[in-house]
Amino acid sequence: MATDLLVGDIVNEMRVAEGGFPKDNGTLPDDKPYDGLLAGDLKAPVTGIAVTWAPELGVLKQALAQGCNLVLCREPLYWFDDPDLNQSAPYWEDSVPEGTAGPTKWDVIEKSKLYQTKRDFIASSKINVILISTNWNGPSGLATRGLVKALGWKATEDFAADEQFSQARAAIVTLPPDQLIHVAQHAKNSVGAKSVRVIGERTSKVSKVAVYPGFMTLLTASRIWQTPGLDAVITGEACEWMGAEYAEDAIAAGRSKGFIMLGLAPFSDASAKEVAAWISELHPESKVQFIPVGDPLSPVMAGGLRA
Repeated sequence: MATDLLVGDIVNEMRVAEGGFPKDNGTLPDDKPYDGLLAGDLKAPVTGIAVTWAPELGVLKQALAQGCNLVLCREPLYWFDDPDLNQSAPYWEDSVPEGTAGPTKWDVIEKSKLYQTKRDFIASSKINVILISTNWNGPSGLATRGLVKALGWKATEDFAADEQFSQARAAIVTLPPDQLIHVAQHAKNSVGAKSVRVIGERTSKVSKVAVYPGFMTLLTASRIWQTPGLDAVITGEACEWMGAEYAEDAIAAGRSKGFIMLGLAPFSDASAKEVAAWISELHPESKVQFIPVGDPLSPVMAGGLRA
């Protein structure tokens, strides 16, 4: 379904539609340094729009097969924010930070065969890829809304749990009292996760639950656990020596009963689906496809590998 829309038109209209845009002086706000065109041409006509959280090679192929030459995503093409798009962070200009292991030189990644294979495919297919992490949540915290909807729950309140990501909001839901393990199983099945990791006594009764999309930072964890009467927290992922350890201490201190971690991929698919619906509302004349990534990791259990 070809339209008169250009790739650049989609980006500009999305930014204007974002909650709080444009600025008071009428100008559009700046995106994060690493947001923007990752591949393609802003002047290219749009044949269809694919929305996915991670622009994996397989996802790009699916987008083209479904007639979409524009991909809107939340994550970078080459596994980390391209240093060329992030001039405001000198440490990242020519290297990828690897924690205590030290940085990896970016040119090493660029010279890898996998990088070159993906780059060549993108160039030959003329697919356009836009990273929209600034706009990802859209108005009213789309990522959180999509996740709560996927879980089949209704939020009683929500709040910004991290000032750096003010639209990635934590939602509070009140459920009929149930065992922690049952809530975890429901969440797992609802978002299509292949596995679930739980901290806390499995049979503990929980009711008041916080839901936070994506990666839970230490700052996010500390803010969420200030919620009075909170029984459990569900998130996509957390660093085991920060967010997860904070959860363990919160439970040990009697401030909570459980922590459920389902994986970033299934949680992000739920948010991407909601973003795709928002894009469809902005451009009803265009083909808009939600392309799920799915949970790529399979757990090893007693009796062997299981999906």
